[in-house]
Amino acid sequence: MSLQFYEVIVALSPSTEESKQKELFSQIQKVIKDFGGSLHHIDLLGTRALANTGKKKPFRRACYFHFAYQSNPEAVYEVNRLFRMRDFVLYSHHENLDNRISLDKHYDTFEKILKDSLEREEARQARLQIKRKKFESTREVASR
Repeated sequence: MSLQFYEVIVALSPSTEESKQKELFSQIQKVIKDFGGSLHHIDLLGTRALANTGKKKPFRRACYFHFAYQSNPEAVYEVNRLFRMRDFVLYSHHENLDNRISLDKHYDTFEKILKDSLEREEARQARLQIKRKKFESTREVASR
């Protein structure tokens, strides 16, 4: 079977110790290697708000990681099994990437999208700060 490119986003509990994170990713790297593949990169995206919280997910925030690898499709099942076995993994998503485009190009595209997203979030926060300042100043004027 031919090797495929995969991209994964995984959200871990914010209270997960760094040693557990390292252990998980070293096991993932071993599984990928055992299936004849290679890990391209692992990026820590930081702690962010969870989009969907509920009874099963008592956390409002999670520590997000992004990684990409090339391997046989059977590796996806094993990596997902590793995620399911750990209670500190809150969410994971595998995406099958286009094999005609190199992993480096996929990664460059991902970085560009992430950078654009961060810029939009910073602009949103700046607009929110301006609104808060206006609200505070009108509240001060009204209370005099």
